Amino acid sequence: FVPMETLTVNLQPEEGNDRYLQIGITFKSFDKHAEEQIKTYTPELRSKVLMLLASKTPTELYPADGKVKLAKEIVELCEHVFKAVGKESPVADVLFTNFVIQ
Repeated sequence: FVPMETLTVNLQPEEGNDRYLQIGITFKSFDKHAEEQIKTYTPELRSKVLMLLASKTPTELYPADGKVKLAKEIVELCEHVFKAVGKESPVADVLFTNFVIQ
């Protein structure tokens, strides 16, 4: 398991209300070198995850299936980052350790 620092982003406004998301993400991997690989690409992963999160609305993220979809999107995002540098993604799953919409 490889944790990422807590992220805080502005979500897309709905009905004129600004909402923020504070999220803790941990990457699950079965690769013994995963921590090293993920830490090497943390700046790019973090940036792309922030951009993805900032594109979401609270309504998309409130239900459990919205969170499941988000986790899958982050796994796919990781696959694209590692594929772009000719590597296989070590990320098998994404776990949310903190998820607060305010």
